[in-house]
Amino acid sequence: MVADDKEEALLIGVFVILCSVFAVIASLFIEHKPKDVSFMFIVSGTLGLLTSSILYAIQFVLLLIAGILAFTSSDKNR
Repeated sequence: MVADDKEEALLIGVFVILCSVFAVIASLFIEHKPKDVSFMFIVSGTLGLLTSSILYAIQFVLLLIAGILAFTSSDKNR
């Protein structure tokens, strides 16, 4: 039973890292496609929060704020 817990923790950790990497890669495209990037930020934050529960709460809040700001400011840039 202990091995299952270790494997589950490893999978959760890998998925959280992938969510963070996805958000970092999305941030590279914020100048060109701000609406798409805002959606990617919100999805990355939500998936990370659902996967790791409370451990991803700070990143979720920050990605949510960044996503909302990118979405609302995208109209002003065009």
